[in-house]
Amino acid sequence: MTEMELLLAVLRGQRQHVLAAVEGLSEDDGRRAMLQSGWDVRGLLQHLARDDESFWIAAVVAGDPVAIEQVGMPGWAVDTDRTLSEVVTEYRAMCERTDVALAASDLDAPPAWWPDFFGEWRMNTVREIVLHHITETACHAGHLDAVRELMDGRQWMVIDCTGQQLHPMSTPTSTRSWSIHRPAARCTLRCWRHGAPDTCYPD
Repeated sequence: MTEMELLLAVLRGQRQHVLAAVEGLSEDDGRRAMLQSGWDVRGLLQHLARDDESFWIAAVVAGDPVAIEQVGMPGWAVDTDRTLSEVVTEYRAMCERTDVALAASDLDAPPAWWPDFFGEWRMNTVREIVLHHITETACHAGHLDAVRELMDGRQWMVIDCTGQQLHPMSTPTSTRSWSIHRPAARCTLRCWRHGAPDTCYPD
């Protein structure tokens, strides 16, 4: 496995976490602001699609002229008539698009494009940008965890192959769904806890 393949595996795991956190939510849930900062699930997903996947990978890493032209499109602010399912579809499509761009990139290469609004600050290699992008996606996956638990009590945990719980849950409950995910060489078992019959399935 190359370094890029490893980084892509980790990134895909975080994206899967994002999508699992919003799976099963109603359109009304997608519009509910659960935290004092006021964002909703639709806004966070649109932000990930446009301000992270499209901006950092398609525009900055790959220099895609269409993505560069779209820099500045609303991220967090979602049109009132836009549905949660539409935003999820955009996010999935953008992830597929940026996977292609990353697979063709050299981690040691400089970014193909850099915006002037950052001033003197910059990241110098594709590797730095990919690591930043993984961190950003993981951070927002955690935001969605908090919102989902406030909505309906679902909790997300990760267990390694030895059965050690990496992110302990506060109260033992039965599981709604189990998902086996294998990024790189390590196997992780991810679980939504919600008081429903256990369902196990491979990714």
